[in-house]
Amino acid sequence: MKLDNPLSVTFEVDRETRTIRGLALPFGDVAVSKGRKWTFAKGTLTWSRVKGVTHHDLHNALATVAFEETDEGLWATAKVAKTTAGDELLALCTPDPDTGEAVWDGLSVGIAEDGLRYVARGDVHHVTAGVVNEVTFTPVPAFERARITSVAASAAQEGTPMKCTKCGNVHLDGVTECATAPAFSAESGNALAKAVDDLTKKVDGLADIKIPVGGGAQFQVTEEPLYRFDGSKASSGHDFSADLLGAIKGDQQAGERVLGFMSESLINPKGLQFVATGDVESVNQPVYRPDMFKDEEPAQPAIMYDTFYAGGLSSVTPFFYSQLKGYGGLIGDHTQGVPPTAGTFETEDGATITPGSVSGRIFLTREAADQGGNPQISGLIWSKFQRTFREMLERRTAKVLHDNLANITRLATIAAGAEGRVVGEALKGGLVDLAFTPDGSRFSRFFGAKALYRALSHAVDGNDRPLYPILSPSNADGTSSSRLGSINVAGINVAPTWSTEIPYGAEGSELPDDTSFYADPMAVKIWNSGLTRLDKVGETAAGWNIDVFAYVATHLYDLRGLRRVEYKAV
Repeated sequence: MKLDNPLSVTFEVDRETRTIRGLALPFGDVAVSKGRKWTFAKGTLTWSRVKGVTHHDLHNALATVAFEETDEGLWATAKVAKTTAGDELLALCTPDPDTGEAVWDGLSVGIAEDGLRYVARGDVHHVTAGVVNEVTFTPVPAFERARITSVAASAAQEGTPMKCTKCGNVHLDGVTECATAPAFSAESGNALAKAVDDLTKKVDGLADIKIPVGGGAQFQVTEEPLYRFDGSKASSGHDFSADLLGAIKGDQQAGERVLGFMSESLINPKGLQFVATGDVESVNQPVYRPDMFKDEEPAQPAIMYDTFYAGGLSSVTPFFYSQLKGYGGLIGDHTQGVPPTAGTFETEDGATITPGSVSGRIFLTREAADQGGNPQISGLIWSKFQRTFREMLERRTAKVLHDNLANITRLATIAAGAEGRVVGEALKGGLVDLAFTPDGSRFSRFFGAKALYRALSHAVDGNDRPLYPILSPSNADGTSSSRLGSINVAGINVAPTWSTEIPYGAEGSELPDDTSFYADPMAVKIWNSGLTRLDKVGETAAGWNIDVFAYVATHLYDLRGLRRVEYKAV
């Protein structure tokens, strides 16, 4: 707390020693600081290692200060450092020999915020405890009597300066009563005449101040408020909302500031400064709310890709593999003494798999990147790259099946527009036939197209009871999982598969939704390297690119491990 308020007096100076002495803080007087009135009493202040400074800035320390507490107030004796800045301070505190006035003739005490205690009585705050942490040499002391009384001629000068009982001045030699009253000389008369003349000129100058018709003063003095409510910081350094929160959490000083401000404002409602929201619209811009970010819905599962995934890739280098073509006559009846007839075992000539490359790019403007936020925009873009890549892998897997559709054996043929019960019976018939083939047990994944799946979900028996119920199945041919996530037909889970309709490369033009597939997970292979991300590609002042690339390879490994089911809704 800094106690500053201007008023001027004259004082005596002698610069032979570097000691300045004056009444730093009078007891019982009232001063104004931070828009509030304060008063101090004897015994309420403590101090230790206090420095004399300028502008209430401890970085500008120029003197060490000792205090003497009297009934009148707190007297300060400052020993000024022998530096150029110290010389300048002494010069500023030295009265002009012609006018008797000094540039700096006041002392201002700095009271630490920590440990400050007071009691508010009316509009005056009576300090009950406080710590002095500095004394400032100033032209504008807070208290009328907080003035430098001398720039001491002797460091041994002690005690409280007393005014002369006859002349009213304070003598440097400590004399408190002149031997004789000072004579009124011609020089004194001339000085008095000059002072009266100067005062007359100042009074005459008041005539130049024009008062508007209708009354009202042209000038108004407004003290700086303790708090401000226009978005700027008050000179006190305190914020009302921060103090209010601090008071709730038990900060006594914050609570006292809030209560003092509220009591003054209620007594004088004009002290409150309310600001309409429209007045600060330009500084209250829309706020980014990452907690309310609306991303797209979760992606559909990549059922085919997850089934046929064969591993990763590290490059686009072609690779070779071989596979079984056929065998026969390996074992037969033996004739004694005759070697067995050789059977056959054939492999394919082999196939060479050549991976392909995929890539993508997004240009990110610098302004969008600097906007940032949480989640970061680059992170959002990366998540979309990954989602799109996974969807592409599912479409590429489906494309392998669609490209070989004519060569895949039918599991069952169902008449177009057949109702769900007939569809289910046809599937069961195909499963029975498959059980009587040598490799019928290899099949385990059924990828259902929309038309087939819809028919099964609506299948009922002759009494309109669901054939594949979700709840309480009884004497049914199968069941449906929650939300129709899958339909079990005779122990085979039919999974709804979106990629059977829109294979890779055919976005925007749906293929007929009439083909479902029953597959061995080893029948098709798909490999990929995973996405590699390159950030800040080609960076310029405008922004930069986020690039991605990956390697992908697919292959139909065994055509015999696939079956198709065709059904067209009417």
